[in-house]
Order: sequence, then structure tokens, then C-alpha cells
Amino acid sequence: MNKNLIYAVLITIFGITLLSDRKMIEAAILNKYGQIKSNKFFKVLRAIKTLPLSKKQITFLMSQILVETGFFSSKNKVFDLNNNASGILYTGSAAQIANGATKGSERPTNEGGNYARFENLNDWAKEYFRVLNKKSMPLNSNDINEFVIKLKANNYFTDSLENYKKNINFFYNFLIKNNF
Repeated sequence: MNKNLIYAVLITIFGITLLSDRKMIEAAILNKYGQIKSNKFFKVLRAIKTLPLSKKQITFLMSQILVETGFFSSKNKVFDLNNNASGILYTGSAAQIANGATKGSERPTNEGGNYARFENLNDWAKEYFRVLNKKSMPLNSNDINEFVIKLKANNYFTDSLENYKKNINFFYNFLIKNNF
């Protein structure tokens, strides 16, 4: 049996906190979502950590990424096909191209256009950072709910504010509960 899975079971059953924060979140993700999704999570996290962000901002971003990808299980496979963990639309702008974006897979018919495709996750992270530093500046939020409100103000998602807030809070609370 996998050592991290055993730790996750001990944590779940006895509330034992013998693990470092890193090991605890690894065990929790592995236990709840499996090895493949856990690997994708940590690849994206490594790219996000190349950006000048606080721990709070990283937690906001990872929560939002988990919503956008359905914890890396999205049926349209945007992440797998495009190295695009946040569903960034391809616009072909000079700024986007400077961050390594090319035209990626098609978006759903009702949304139109294409996703941006990136050669690697570090390029995607730079573009994601640029996108989130526009207009209402979601990265300057004080809490996760303000972050969602600012994302909505920037037309970042089409879902209702209440539904998106519920979904992002689910992942945010999961990360916080597991010492992310």
C-alpha cells in the first residue's frame, strides 16, 4: 500500500498531524483524487510558484484552477491538450503571443473560438498571471469570495456568481483543511 495513502487514512481516522504541510496535502489529494490527478495538481502548482505571489494568492489560484479543470477531469481535456489549466481563450494578442500562446483546441460551440495552447506550464502561468492582473485585479482580493466577485467583474466565467462561488469555496476549503 502507498505510504502517502496510509498517512491520509491515519489523518482521516485519528486526526493525526505528523506530516509536514506538503506531505499532508499530497496525502489528502492522493487519497481523494488518485495519482494521475495528484501529479497534474503538483505540476501546475510548480508553475504557479514561479510567479511573484503570496501563499494566499496561490491558494486562490489553485482553487480556481481546480474549478476550471474539475480537478483535472474536465471532459473537454483543455489542460491535457493545451497545457492550459484555466481555460484561457486564445486571442492572438501580442501580449498573449509574447507569453508563448498559440491557437489551441476548439472551445465548445456555444462559447466559440479556441483555447490558448502553451508549450509548457511556465508559459501558461505567465499568461494566467497577466490575465488575472486586468481590470478589477482579482489577485488583490482579501478573501476567496472577493476573488470570485472580481473574476466575475472581469467576465472570467459565465456561470452564476453563486454557483461559481460555491464551487470555488469547495476546493478552497479542501486546500485549507489539508494545510495547503
